This record gives sequence, structure tokens and C-alpha cells, in this order.
Amino acid sequence: MRTTLMVVALCYACISTAFTQKNQVKINPLDTMILRVLNQWKIPGASVTIIDKNKVILAKGYGYKDKEAKMPMSENTLLPIGSCTKAFTIALFDKLVEEGKLDLDKSIDTYLPELKFKDQALSHQITIRDMITHRTGLPRHDFSWYSGAFSDTKSMVAGIANLEFTAPLRQNWQYNNFMYAALGMLLEKMYNKSWSTLIQEQIFLPLSMNSSNTEIDKYVKSDDFSHGYVRDSNDLKKIPLINQNAIHAAAPAGAINSSAKDMASWLLMWINGGKFDKKSIISENFYRDAISSHMVVRAALPKKDDHDRHFFNYGLGWFVSSYRGHYGVGHGGNIDGFTSLISFLPMDSIGVYITVNEDGSAVPSLLNDMILDKLIGVKFTDWSSISFAKNQTTPSPSNSDLSQKKNLKIENQPLDFYVGKYKHAAYGTIELVKKDTTLVGKFNKVNIHLTHKTQDHFVFSFSDHPLKSVSFPSTFFINSNSQVAKFDVVFEASLPAISFEKINEELNKVDLGQYTGNFKISNMTLTIKELDGKLQAQIPGQPTYQLNYSAQDEFQINGLSGYSLVFLREKEKVVAVNFVQPNGTFKAEKVD
Repeated sequence: MRTTLMVVALCYACISTAFTQKNQVKINPLDTMILRVLNQWKIPGASVTIIDKNKVILAKGYGYKDKEAKMPMSENTLLPIGSCTKAFTIALFDKLVEEGKLDLDKSIDTYLPELKFKDQALSHQITIRDMITHRTGLPRHDFSWYSGAFSDTKSMVAGIANLEFTAPLRQNWQYNNFMYAALGMLLEKMYNKSWSTLIQEQIFLPLSMNSSNTEIDKYVKSDDFSHGYVRDSNDLKKIPLINQNAIHAAAPAGAINSSAKDMASWLLMWINGGKFDKKSIISENFYRDAISSHMVVRAALPKKDDHDRHFFNYGLGWFVSSYRGHYGVGHGGNIDGFTSLISFLPMDSIGVYITVNEDGSAVPSLLNDMILDKLIGVKFTDWSSISFAKNQTTPSPSNSDLSQKKNLKIENQPLDFYVGKYKHAAYGTIELVKKDTTLVGKFNKVNIHLTHKTQDHFVFSFSDHPLKSVSFPSTFFINSNSQVAKFDVVFEASLPAISFEKINEELNKVDLGQYTGNFKISNMTLTIKELDGKLQAQIPGQPTYQLNYSAQDEFQINGLSGYSLVFLREKEKVVAVNFVQPNGTFKAEKVD
């Protein structure tokens, strides 16, 4: 066993970047440990940077950037860093704050009134700092942008108006990529330059990050980039890069691609209080603000088997915590086929950057802690072996039950009954077709399939890696005319089901003008208007409701399950409307 490990370690070493002789004494112990961990978890390739006492002691590629072609990873190989991008975006606010052009504690509508929330009052309350620190009350809603619902940042930010909140403002920490897309849009407005240009001019150029970029097109056209992999059982599969529309829309939240060599400069700047080569890149005030606690992520109390970690909070684009009594700052990143982690101990002048080209890997986190143990000189813990042993004894989630049900015959309705297009204002479009004995289709840009459970209940699953094993409960709802009205999917446990309204082709033949006007019920007036080919209902003191056509003279109220409007006629003319609600039906007479 020892011989096998040594052979593999040597193979990794042969395809790794060479280092100068003067650093060999310092590097060898860390290098050997890194090789062992990568081999233990069978990682295809890795990009690693280590800084100790303000010196880059390692910036190196390990393994393969293309496993099939046996192409080695180098210190210059580009890999996506995912959400590690967020700290780059937040650094762009420094100049605006220092020059007094922007106040992080003012409401976002002061600077970006075009950003709207579903609760309109929150537009006057949510501050820029709230958005940066993930405390707005909005949950992730990631499957909307990730599936490719938005073509650019502007359309992604417009979609925020249709997203549900799950907590009051500043009560809970809830990670949200939409807020960083909006922050990018704010920066573009304040500087009158694109986010990509700002990153290039204010960060990449002064830090000499000459290989780094922010676009998929530039990534694949570079001379040295890595492919991403996902583990399917024990096999590694190369997967396509994340959909270009998706990552373009969410760019300020996670679009940067970088290398071990370039990330060394980024780390050095943060370790040195915002300075690089004795030049100030970000101000001391902003630096201290960024790595301070602004929102509690979770209690993170010490555990019996791990009593050296204390607290876990969020700063400005950074997580902050304590590791073995040392103040730590860092951020992780996950994107199709890649896992990243960057961390630094500002009081110790230590920094670590690790990206592996495997999806959802634990290795960057485990290796990070092991490297820190070595550099700060504490009793070493082999976190990798401890986690690996647990991983070997914990059975992997199985989809066997689902796969056994894939070809069950639908008892209540034929599959053709559910075929069609479904749409949500923020989550985009689901299109379903029948294939053999199951339903398949597209959720915006990604392939999906539905597995029948019982009656109108299904399991919604992705067909492609890296989310092939992810599934969600889903349900079709039938209206009073025995037609499918909507399709609900529960994407997040803390969030109500997302309702995709059925797109009825008959709507194109309907004259919506016949339904417009004012309708009186008691002392309240309901106003129905047509806007952009849709009907809207307006009631004083309430938000505007969008009406979705479901059958002749019947419209579902978007986002409200069990609520609809049924228009009544006399001699073919609309004279009234019935409010159909869970607690009863209420009639409103047309007054003009």
C-alpha cells in the first residue's frame, strides 16, 4: 500500500510545475501532503497557492486539466473560482465609499431605483450592506438563474421583483446570488463601465493578474484552461462548462476564472491590508470593514470532536471565523465541475487558495485546514483521512426507488394531459413532452424528466450532470374545466412551491379588452387593465396582481394558489366577475 501511494505521488510530481531550489526545503513537506490528499480522493487536478509570512511559497498545478488527454495542470492553468468572485465585486465599492459617492448604509433605491422587490416597501428599507451580507430575507432562488432563465444581469435583476421572501429583513442570513447581480448592476451604473471592465482595470491590472478573465468565451480560447469533472459512482465524467447565459447573468456573483499564480497576488493584497507592491489597492478603512463581522451565519459552537473552531459570520464578501485561536477570513466557490476555497489569516500573514476540477469536492476545505495546521505550528490533524473514513462508511444517496418507478403507468391521466409549456415570471419556462412512458423536457436551458408518484404528483429531476441526482417534489393542478392550470415545484424546503402557470395557446385568440374595466364589491373597486398582452388586477392598498389565462373567461391569480377570477356574461357581454378564493366565492359587478 505504501509503495502504491509513493508511485502515484511521483506520477503527480512529474506532471506538476517545478520550483526553484531555494524553496524546496519549505515546500517539500506541504507538497508531499497535498499529493497524498489528492491521490486519496482521486482528484483529477488541482491549482494550489500558499503564502507564508508574505511570501509565495507555492503556486502550483497538480494532476490533469484534461484527464483523458493527460494534459497536466500548471500554475498558469485557468479554473473557474465560482463564488470566490464575490470579494472581487465588493472590492470595487471601496473607491466609491472613500470618495463619498456612495454610502453602504443607505437604501438601495437611493442609487438603483430600478431594482424592485415583491414587497415594494422593502425597496426603501434594504441597504447596500444588507445585500452584500445576505440579510435581505430573500432565500437562494438559485435554480432560476442557474437553469438559464436570464440572458444578462439586467434581466436577472428585473426578475427579483417576482421572488418570494422567506424571512424579515436582517433576521436571518440567507445566501443570495441575485443580490450580487444587482450589486454588479449598481457598480456599472455608478462607474458607467461594465463589471468586467471594472474588474480588469481596478483589480486584474494593478495586481498583475494577467491570465485571469471573467467570460466563458475567453476562458475556452485561452492557451491553458481546465475541464471540469463530476464523480458518477466511482467514475469521473468530464462535463460541459456552465451555461454561458447563466454565468453571464450572475457574473458579479461568480464568473471569475483564475490561476494559482494570479491568485497569489490577490491573496498577498488581502494579507497586506489592501496593499500590493507597496501600492494601495483598497483603502485601510474598507479593508477592515470587509473582514469584520456584519451578520451571524450560524452559532458555530465548538464541538467535542472539533473544539478549535469558533463562530461563523459574514463580512463584506467574506466569511469570518476562528480556527485554532487564529482569526480567519475566507470564501468557498462551487460551479459546474469545480470546487474552490480561498482563505487567509490576516494576523499571521498566511494565505491559501485551492481549486480542484471536481464538482462538489470536500478536498479544498480539508486540505486548507491541513495546510493551516502546518503553517501555524499546531498539533497536526489529518482532516482528510478522518473525512475519507466517514465517507467510506456512509452509504451514498440512492435513486433506486425513483428509477424503479420511472415506467409506472399513470393511473389517473394519460401523460399527454400534462404536455405543454409552463411559465413563471422569475424562474422562466418549463416545456414538457411525452417520451415513451415518461415526461421529459427543458427547464429553460437544462434537460429534465418527471417521475410519476401518485395521481398528479411527480418527482422533478435533472437529466444532466452535475445535478443528475438532485430531485424535487412537484404537482400539477387542475382547474374547474378539468384542464391543467399550473405546475408547482418545491425547489427549496424553506420556500413555498414555485408555481409555473400553464401557457394556454388559446390566449392568442382572446380579446383581453373585453375583460377590462372597474368592478364594484361592497365599498371596494377592482380595476382590471391590459398591459403587454396580460391582464392585471389592481385593488387599492394591495400589490398589482397578474392574471394568467386558464380557460374561457377564467384567469388564475399569479402566485396565489386557489385564487382565480371568473368573468360572468349577459348576452355575450362581461357584466361581473367572481372572486374564487379558498374561503368562498365573491361577486363584483362591473360599473364601467
